[in-house]
Amino acid sequence: MKRLTHKQRAFVTEYIQDYNATQAAIRAGYSPRTAATLGCRLLSSPGVQEAVRGLRQRAETQAVCSLRDCCQRLTQIIRANVS
Repeated sequence: MKRLTHKQRAFVTEYIQDYNATQAAIRAGYSPRTAATLGCRLLSSPGVQEAVRGLRQRAETQAVCSLRDCCQRLTQIIRANVS
């Protein structure tokens, strides 16, 4: 994320939270009036896309378990025989 401006880095960090470009742009400090357009424009930027991918991969490697593992475990719990 070194090639990004401070606001762009903030946008990437906020975008990873809920994957809502408009809200991420607002929380990153962009104008609410232009947030929808700017969010879309930022997501089309190669630097921002690279930063999002990097943060996403880092979050996945730091996760305790994958989404698939969690779903499988919940399915086992739901189907468990209580008696």
